[in-house]
Amino acid sequence: MRFLGIGETNDLGDMYLRLKDDGHEVRVFMSYEDSAGVMEGMLDFTDDWQRELAWIREAGDDGVILFETASDGATQDSLRRDGFNVIGGSGLGDRLEHERDFGQQVLSDFLFDAPFAVAGGSQLADGAGQIMRLGHNSTLRLLSTTGRATAVDAPETGSPLGMDSTADSSAPGAPFVDEY
Repeated sequence: MRFLGIGETNDLGDMYLRLKDDGHEVRVFMSYEDSAGVMEGMLDFTDDWQRELAWIREAGDDGVILFETASDGATQDSLRRDGFNVIGGSGLGDRLEHERDFGQQVLSDFLFDAPFAVAGGSQLADGAGQIMRLGHNSTLRLLSTTGRATAVDAPETGSPLGMDSTADSSAPGAPFVDEY
């Protein structure tokens, strides 16, 4: 089989090595320049994953494109429509991941009979004011910015660590707090 791994930092490098050791052909694309050299000499790399699509198509059903990120869903949908075997996300998956209000609503709509509740959440409208509010509540919260969540332990005194009170809450990926 042929595998084309597409990611930012080669997070699945160990898996690619195992596939290669099992006799499969593997090529990897990393978009972050700082990752250049990771597993160099151990894996075959490409600087243009789209140039490798013909190589994948030549393998027919044995060609697989594997996306490592949750941010290329529309591209993955397009590749699937073009007949490629793609492992990864989708445009809908990206929206669920990055638009928390939408994701919470979808989860709530489909889990109305579930034995657990969907956690409440809120978009931070005023970074500094919201941090002060969070700092005086001992409830566990998850702060999500640009698709990454950070557990925030809000002790009774002091403010939570790791929160950026200057974040622009109107921008995509603005801070979002899930309350538990």
